[in-house]
Amino acid sequence: MLKIQVTRQGKSSIIIADSSKTLAQNLFVQRFFKGIPLCSGIGTCGQCAVRFLTNPPQPSLKDNAYFSHRELSQGLRLGCTHCPEPGQSVELLGTEAPGQFSWKSREVPEYLGIDIGTSSVRWGFLHQDGQISHGQAINPQIGAGPDIMSRLSFARESTWNYNLLNRLLVEEVQSILDLYDLPDNRICISGNPAMLYFLLGRDISGLSVSPYFLDYEGGVSETLGSKPVNVFIPSLCSPFVGGDISAGLTWILEKIQPACPFLLADFGTNGELVLALSPDKYISTSVALGPALEGIGLKSGSLYREGVASGFEISSLGIEPRDSWHTGKVSGSGYISLLGHLIRLKLVSPSGHFVKEGLSPIAKNISTNIKEGRLSLGGKFYLDGRDIEEILKVKAAFTLGLSFLCAQGDILPDKLKSIYIAGALGKHSNLIDLETLGFFPPGSSHKSHVVGNTSLKGAILLAGDRGKRHCNIALGRLVESVNLGSRTDYISGQFAGHMLFEYPR
Repeated sequence: MLKIQVTRQGKSSIIIADSSKTLAQNLFVQRFFKGIPLCSGIGTCGQCAVRFLTNPPQPSLKDNAYFSHRELSQGLRLGCTHCPEPGQSVELLGTEAPGQFSWKSREVPEYLGIDIGTSSVRWGFLHQDGQISHGQAINPQIGAGPDIMSRLSFARESTWNYNLLNRLLVEEVQSILDLYDLPDNRICISGNPAMLYFLLGRDISGLSVSPYFLDYEGGVSETLGSKPVNVFIPSLCSPFVGGDISAGLTWILEKIQPACPFLLADFGTNGELVLALSPDKYISTSVALGPALEGIGLKSGSLYREGVASGFEISSLGIEPRDSWHTGKVSGSGYISLLGHLIRLKLVSPSGHFVKEGLSPIAKNISTNIKEGRLSLGGKFYLDGRDIEEILKVKAAFTLGLSFLCAQGDILPDKLKSIYIAGALGKHSNLIDLETLGFFPPGSSHKSHVVGNTSLKGAILLAGDRGKRHCNIALGRLVESVNLGSRTDYISGQFAGHMLFEYPR
């Protein structure tokens, strides 16, 4: 252990640092990164950037890729690539990303749904007039790792780490509950099993080490909050398919009533797929997609909010954002939209590389903005090979999971009657873009539907309709989970074939 000085917004403090952990990890556990959307070691987001005021380390490869020579000479480094050393003092450069919330009605809220995702927390109050007031914030645990397994590994290192992750979620949920005092049993909290286990303070050993198992299956009311209230926890289907999926599936069956077979594809940091073969037979699997579709871990990525580009269009001037873009940030759906245009214009190849030859006049005009292997679109925004590769990894992991699940169900994707796309891509995604990038087979867009955050919609439904809670409990028992993660032979043999922006044949 050693002491280092940390300065933020002109105020300095001394912290005790663990030299075996990165500087970013040390700052996270000391609560300096609250509300900041870290990529947690990927080295692409720059949110953990610090300025070394004394004793700067030699730049890492990721530092050299992220910062200019001038910035490096000024002491700028990525905190996630360096461990603290004696005699160091640092200045924090990141700023808090405040949670966003807007009231849609003046009527009194009656019910509350909360969706705890790996990268973000979203909630909605249902008012007496039927309108829903929405809010979102960064999951405060994100500094412990970008995905579920890294969080579980962090928590298992010590009781202190586990208690920190528990406390962070409890405080976040309490801040939501404090927005309005709701009567007992009018709240539902959905989420993947790990997030719900952390929130409830349950033993995570069954989720952390193979053979994975659940010793808590949800479908019950729990007591939470400083002013204790009963909240409903939806059914957990398996160690990696949780209340977010059972709640979302409950909403789809109640509100859409689709014919089987259909697919629910929930895009998030952890992607879940549910194949409904019949009203009584569902099979599911999960894949680690990473936080890119949340806009996290990308150079200019962001959760969607006002001023963040959620999509792009082709104009006489080239490629432009569809809406106001004063932040210079781009959401996950914005990156999908941009790449969709670039692939259709053949400016980006199926392997994810920029193309310079054989371009159409429009593409040739846009290509003048491609310099030193990156495309600039004004301001500080640019798209480079690292961001393209992050999206390509997401696509490959998703189609690997989809092909695996369809093989388990003995069904071809083109036999599905409908596909429901939920999660991080939200309402801003264009189905043609997803098809262009190869997430789904050619011709799938006509039967695909973007349904937004079904986990939150399901949580609001279950908060307000106790009868549907019985349906949710029964549904959880019908979903059979197949673990793709345990099939290392399948993953190693198939993954390379999915690393293309086209659906694998």
